[in-house]
Amino acid sequence: MVLLIHMTQTLVNNKLKLFRKNTMSSIYYDISTQPKNFSELFQLRASSQTEIQNELGCFVVRNDHPQHDIGKTNYGVVLLDGFPWIGSEHQTAQSIAEKLTDDVAHNKEVIRSLRGQPAIIYVTEEHVMFSRCGAPTKNLSYFYEPDDKTFTVTTFNTDLQSRHGNYMRVREGLLYTFDKHNFNMQIEQFVTWNFTQYRTNWDRVFETYEHVIRMNHHAGSLYTLSSGIDSGVIDCALHNQNIEHHVCHIMTSIEEDREILNQRLRLNDKKHVHLIRATENSENPAREPYFEWCMMRDGFTPSPNQLIFADSHELMYNKICKPLGLYSVVQGQGGDNLFADHGFRGRRARPISLFGGVFPANLEEVWSEAFGIGRDVRERLDVLWGIHGIDISYPLLDQDLIQDFLNTSRELKNSRYKNWESQYMADSNYPYTNAKGGWGGWLWSKMVDMNI
Repeated sequence: MVLLIHMTQTLVNNKLKLFRKNTMSSIYYDISTQPKNFSELFQLRASSQTEIQNELGCFVVRNDHPQHDIGKTNYGVVLLDGFPWIGSEHQTAQSIAEKLTDDVAHNKEVIRSLRGQPAIIYVTEEHVMFSRCGAPTKNLSYFYEPDDKTFTVTTFNTDLQSRHGNYMRVREGLLYTFDKHNFNMQIEQFVTWNFTQYRTNWDRVFETYEHVIRMNHHAGSLYTLSSGIDSGVIDCALHNQNIEHHVCHIMTSIEEDREILNQRLRLNDKKHVHLIRATENSENPAREPYFEWCMMRDGFTPSPNQLIFADSHELMYNKICKPLGLYSVVQGQGGDNLFADHGFRGRRARPISLFGGVFPANLEEVWSEAFGIGRDVRERLDVLWGIHGIDISYPLLDQDLIQDFLNTSRELKNSRYKNWESQYMADSNYPYTNAKGGWGGWLWSKMVDMNI
């Protein structure tokens, strides 16, 4: 079994070497206008730029390896930001383009089959289809004015604001189809969730989860690690599948369970363990474009805590990613809101908790809101890491993993805090604790007292 896992991972890494030489890309499509310049954020994601102007419109990809992020067939052109997969096969823009035709219904099914949360634009003679596939992790915005016959979709809202004076963010979990002839826009769900809660064990969840971890990993990945459950369950799955990986712990004022953290760090090869201290650095060159983006989107400059947040990621890049040639960061976003609702047994750890961690019979009523929580942080991280051309991903937000979780029974979901994550680590004899410092310390201490 171990040999089989090792062979599988070797095959995955060999495939990744074919195209995963670079990471982030900026993508741009306009129905007619050739752009003259782009924002600093757009340009910083890569050093090379490819432009195509043809009868379909104007296409721009900012990526040092455009063969991964732009694909062309007789039917149309694909622009891609991210590293998606379908089933057990990783995809490039070209491989996706070869699956697409001029049939809108067929194309919708192909785009819906993408995993890995990429942003995609597909343009044919008749239509433009675009989406932040699944959970929102990549930035993507558009401008659409039927009266002026204007249509643009691109990575950064700053480029739309400067050209058109306005923009719309592409919303999470939606698939957009724009008709180039009548300028109508059709918007529908990217995924239709099945809310039947019937499975009485975690087997399907665990199987899907390990597949996601394998597909999401590649040789240039850096995993953030703390004593928390979300980062721990990712590290645990990597160890279970004998996947060699780098981990980084950011030392902050938030209290960690040092014993648990040290046990986890000792599981990893010393040469792959990296520690940095969160500090504020006013000389951080990434601050200025990040400031401008925050001002544009939110109307105010980042707070001191957000500055330390930004500067810590700058340190990770300068001290770890750049020297080691790592080009992707993996984090455990999603567990708090999707698998725990920021609470447990009616106790709410944060005001954004929708149902106090007690998963209801009518999940459909609250799930769309729960699915969108955390989008702002992920968009910020996409900007911060994109400044250095570093991709960032969140395996806990995988669509198939979430669907399998939704299909488990209410009793299973409500049986323990962070249900399947805790059970997976317990089954693996991996060090973990329900206790958590910071804003929710009082709640998690109560949970530990209750022997949850």
